[in-house]
Amino acid sequence: MAGTETYGEIVTRADFDYVWDTESSRGNFTPPVEAGLAAVHDQFVHPEKAVTHVHFTDVTLRDGQQQQMNEVTVQDRIDVFDNIVRTGVDRIEIGHLGNANGDQQLAAALVAHIAEAEDRGDNTYDSVKLQVLFGTQEEGIETGSQVLREAFAEHYPDTWEEEMAERVVVHVYDRVDPNLLDTASEPYTVQDSAFRIASAARQTQAAGFRHFSVSGEATTAIEPEAAIRFYRSVTGALFQHGAASVNVNLPNTYGYSLHGEWNTATFAAFNVAVKHGFDDKVTTSIHSHNDVDNAVGVAMSALVAGFDRVEGTHIGVGERTGNTANVDVAARLLEFARHQIIRAEEHEQPRSRIAQYASHHMLRRTVVLDPALVNNLDSYYEVGENMAEIFGPHAAYRWHRTAVGNPYAHDNGSGPHDQVMAAAIPDPVRHPGDRGYEWALLTHSALGRPETEAIAIGDPVAVDAITVGNFAGGRKTAAIKEGTIKRASPKEIEQARTEFRMRREQLLDALRTGVEIVSG
Repeated sequence: MAGTETYGEIVTRADFDYVWDTESSRGNFTPPVEAGLAAVHDQFVHPEKAVTHVHFTDVTLRDGQQQQMNEVTVQDRIDVFDNIVRTGVDRIEIGHLGNANGDQQLAAALVAHIAEAEDRGDNTYDSVKLQVLFGTQEEGIETGSQVLREAFAEHYPDTWEEEMAERVVVHVYDRVDPNLLDTASEPYTVQDSAFRIASAARQTQAAGFRHFSVSGEATTAIEPEAAIRFYRSVTGALFQHGAASVNVNLPNTYGYSLHGEWNTATFAAFNVAVKHGFDDKVTTSIHSHNDVDNAVGVAMSALVAGFDRVEGTHIGVGERTGNTANVDVAARLLEFARHQIIRAEEHEQPRSRIAQYASHHMLRRTVVLDPALVNNLDSYYEVGENMAEIFGPHAAYRWHRTAVGNPYAHDNGSGPHDQVMAAAIPDPVRHPGDRGYEWALLTHSALGRPETEAIAIGDPVAVDAITVGNFAGGRKTAAIKEGTIKRASPKEIEQARTEFRMRREQLLDALRTGVEIVSG
């Protein structure tokens, strides 16, 4: 791949190599990297200036389906799509359009599904973008692009080109980790990979697409400087040819935890460096796998670093141990909101001199969650249940491993935990269940888990259902199981219910206005 060789006669290799060379460090940091490092320093010194508006991208219908599951029809997948839309997600990856294994059929069916809804006056899908994945194979791009062009032309005959260009995000990927590059039938380099992505994306530009997401598979297996050069080369080439926007997707394909090279600080430098000089046309997203049960932690670190999107699957489905579960990211943000509210109520920000000192040695950022997500958080539990039912036992297993979907999330044994719940039965105003051991009742209620409010206000039946009355049970456990604790008055119960709902609304308001999160 040298000289003036072309890829599909779209981008010359010589032109791309010039862009690649301009991103070379040549011994010193490039201006984008310098800007990234300066931004990290500034975030330490002025964390109050670090504010990000965060969105979710859901890849359940593409990456999430790379696991064992029930055989699903196109209609089943449309039902999953509609469930995801209910959560307020504004970008949904619907499949790999280079494959004619059902993904192309789904894409055409979804365009028809959305157009038919709009013909009925239903504006449910107005803010939803369809993200479609392509590799860098020329034939697959041509076929997949044509599927979309024909579908939009059929259902939007007068405006199809504009509708398609605005509603579709083309996600192009290739390999980056040398271990993957060397397994190709003809091994190639990281520079070759970047050229292939730029050329493939340019091919879709020629087909009428304007919005892009680009990713290098297993990018966190190479050093950050190389990753920055890789992405800036691709992004620069796309903007030279008129792209409207590019999302830089950082895939933590192997599910690594944070370490010496990739951590919150390097995420922050990477985030600024890949955006440098591109105005507001570039956004960043984190895509992490859960191989060491840390995908949510990595996603949260990326948010502290300033990433604009979390790309995951709603209930954590996906290859190996799965993807980031978006429902758990939401739960984690609600937890931060709860801590923030408590500190404000106690007029302590933070609580101690130790915390005050230590906070200067970690990155902090205020996250404002997309209002559409906040307004639909109460659908998350039901959507998770629906997905588990459609996809089958393996998906249900993943759902039940999330904090919100875990069937046993609120079980209580003996000791202080059953005492907390025993106190809530006679006096739920003074001793609401969500103030102690069962604090997650509040966050799970915000995410639509149905029994949480009843437990929090001390409903004896609900409390009994979560109380483990085995051989370890103490006196309070026995009293709960035997039903001998006197219940609060109806007036007190209603007051407790009202106050619980007010606390829940406080969490949602905090997400709308901004929640400070910190690196761990």
